[in-house]
Amino acid sequence: MRPESLTRGDAGPDTLTVTGRVTLSEMLGHDHMIHIGGLSAPLRVRERYSPGAGETATVHAHPDDIHVFLPDGDGNRADLP
Repeated sequence: MRPESLTRGDAGPDTLTVTGRVTLSEMLGHDHMIHIGGLSAPLRVRERYSPGAGETATVHAHPDDIHVFLPDGDGNRADLP
């Protein structure tokens, strides 16, 4: 999952929603990178949203933007339901 694949706000009918604790919030130019425990990619936002460490944040991703790989080490993608 890439940072630009994660969004805030309203979830669509097919989106995956994850709520977790913010572990780090960093400002990089005009982007904020919000790291949420349990996610491999940070949330990238270009708005005034900067939760502090320990706060709760909810993010969404569309299934087409989620890439899951099989544990065989060959880089083969798994199909999501």
